[in-house]
Amino acid sequence: MSKMGRSGRAGPKSQEWVMLQRKIFSRWVKQKLLRTRPEMRVNDVVDDYKDGLVLLNLIEVLSESKYEGKINPKPKMSVHRIDNLNNALKFAWNKGVDMKVKPSAEQLEQGDVRAALALTWGIMMKYIKIDDESGGESLNAKDALLMWCKNKTASYKNVGVTDFKKSFADGLALCAIIHKHRPKLIDFNSLNSNDPIKNLQIAQDAAEKYFGLEKYITPDEIRKLDENSMVVYVSEYYYGIAEQRKLDLAARRIKKLINLTKENDRLKSEYNKTAKNFKEVLKKSEKVLEDRTIDNTMEGAKSRLEKFYEYKTKDKNSLIADQLNLESNYNNLAMRLSHHKRPEFKAEIGCSLKDIEKDMLHLEECEQERKVALHNELNRQIKLVNISKQHESRYNKLIDYCKQKQEYLEFREEIGSVSEALLQLRLLESYEKENETMIKTGVANLKKLSEELKQEKYEYQENIEKHDKEIEEKFEKLEELKKIKKPILDDHLKREEFIEKVRQMNAEHKDKFDKLVNWFKDKKTYLELREEINSTSEARNQLSLFDIYSNEYQNTKETLVIEMNKLGQDILAQKYETELSNYVYNITQYQGKTFGENQFKDITDRHDDMNNKLEELFKLAEIKKQFLMII
Repeated sequence: MSKMGRSGRAGPKSQEWVMLQRKIFSRWVKQKLLRTRPEMRVNDVVDDYKDGLVLLNLIEVLSESKYEGKINPKPKMSVHRIDNLNNALKFAWNKGVDMKVKPSAEQLEQGDVRAALALTWGIMMKYIKIDDESGGESLNAKDALLMWCKNKTASYKNVGVTDFKKSFADGLALCAIIHKHRPKLIDFNSLNSNDPIKNLQIAQDAAEKYFGLEKYITPDEIRKLDENSMVVYVSEYYYGIAEQRKLDLAARRIKKLINLTKENDRLKSEYNKTAKNFKEVLKKSEKVLEDRTIDNTMEGAKSRLEKFYEYKTKDKNSLIADQLNLESNYNNLAMRLSHHKRPEFKAEIGCSLKDIEKDMLHLEECEQERKVALHNELNRQIKLVNISKQHESRYNKLIDYCKQKQEYLEFREEIGSVSEALLQLRLLESYEKENETMIKTGVANLKKLSEELKQEKYEYQENIEKHDKEIEEKFEKLEELKKIKKPILDDHLKREEFIEKVRQMNAEHKDKFDKLVNWFKDKKTYLELREEINSTSEARNQLSLFDIYSNEYQNTKETLVIEMNKLGQDILAQKYETELSNYVYNITQYQGKTFGENQFKDITDRHDDMNNKLEELFKLAEIKKQFLMII
């Protein structure tokens, strides 16, 4: 502080800067109290310190602590004001305000200018905080502010800050400080050091625009400021710039926050949109997977299974990749929000990672069900193909069987005996049993396979039904042929039995004929014999024998020969005739064929031969009789 006269009054020049200092110091105190203690009205620190209330509130605000002692809020008497001032000064000293010459309460209460300004300067040196950005040892407020100004103006031509008096007189230092932080506010290269008033005016205008410092002193007053006042005035630039930098930083932070919020909102919206689209794709995939429609063909089953595995290879991998991208986006967004201490992201309903995972699990279930269904359908088709092959095999066997049996039933055997007829009937009976078994087993099994294929809607069911129809017709044909063959075989048996009876009659007829031939031979020998008769008794005896022969001859002719002739006539009269065949003594006709020869002559020749033999015996008997009579 500059010296004043003994009377406490300064000369004209000293009084001028003192008034400026009182003005600047008072403004500084006012600014400190205005923010938190607006009720404390400050116009002039010399007058306003007198009751101790402004001083006490100033220390409370600057120290950010509450005075716990007693204070008179409305001191009217000098003793009360001095008491308040003593308490305020003690509070200031306790908070670290340091001065070489400390003012008394009485000085302040009496309005001692020097004491009030010195105390204010001491408070300023305690509480003005300047970051000189040098990183060196801690400096007091004045030196720190000077260092700050040096650093800010170091690169500017014609600017050299060494003190708070001459260094700021031309205004270039203040312009350089502002230009350093807001180059667009001042065209520094256009400034002239020889025009300090203009420079200071430009600095004040820029300061007002930059950080709102009102022009509470004129450029001319700035040039008259003492060093301490200049420190306070320049500190206004420091604090204004610092505050503006804070505001700029806050603005940048807000802008960054806005951009961050916009980006977060964009990422959130993009996630929700992507998640919704992903869920839509999942729904479409699920709809396809939940489709249980079948083509009911082997080719269709294979094709659908092939498409399923193609989906697993391509579409599913794409879905998994999309899910991983969603998870990555979500996690990145969550980390981003957490890093910037923003509220946790909550996806739209149904779009959270848990929801997506749940949907993917449901998709997996649909896939598994689809896979099982497709493989079941393929296995079903394979089963149907195998059943169809079994059906085809049985069908072919039945076709071969029917072909063989049809040939048998259509074949017309040549029957020449009862045993042959009986054999063929037994064979037909065996066929009937075999055919019945074939119908109950082979045909039934074929129909069973057909019915299973029909129930399963086999793709070639039409062919199966054609085969079944063909087999049914084949067996109906066999039944028709059997009904035709049976009467024919029955007719063969009856005819052969009839022929057998005729043969037996013929054998009997021949037997009778042969016996008569033997009788004839014996009698012929007798009749041709000429006995030597030497006596009448012998003659009589021979005549008796001849009579016996004659009776026998007559008896044979009337009995045995007649019986043989009658039997022959009966044989010749035998005849078998039906729609299927006919027989007349050893001639059989059936199926348009004739078997055997007419053997009527055999019977008639026997009859004729026997008549001739009887005639011969008759004649020999006449000769024999005459011979015997002559004797």
